[in-house]
Amino acid sequence: MCSTSPIDTRATAKISRPIPKASITFYLPLVKDDAGGKDTTWQVRLIGATAVELPESEMDALWDKEDLPAKIRGHVFPCGEPVDYDQLKLKHDTFLREHLTSGKPIERPASYTGWKFQPQRWDFLKVGQGLIADRFQYRLQSNGKWESMHVST
Repeated sequence: MCSTSPIDTRATAKISRPIPKASITFYLPLVKDDAGGKDTTWQVRLIGATAVELPESEMDALWDKEDLPAKIRGHVFPCGEPVDYDQLKLKHDTFLREHLTSGKPIERPASYTGWKFQPQRWDFLKVGQGLIADRFQYRLQSNGKWESMHVST
């Protein structure tokens, strides 16, 4: 699994080593079940992962695939900070106008980074009103193959 995002430079220093323990949880409430007509809730967890920052070449390739609004955001929007919308809009419009006038590609900012999450386990939990909970896991084995199994909730 791969994720990209701007780094909040106020709170996060550039990390150049793997993060030894990482996890991700996706929570999906009220998923429509076409077969049974009942709403279900899914929780998907990536467990026991390491997170490794992508090499510069891979981040450049991902940046090249970003659309123009995302590239502008990468330069003019301060990640996670309070802003004055009118000033931010003016900064955006100025950046866009200068970009269109110059015709030059927008360079990837230093704050743009990407991470690859390498999990040891994927855990899928499905629950719903009046339903028996169903939990399924994929576990990475020492030989590099994945074993799948139902597990108790």
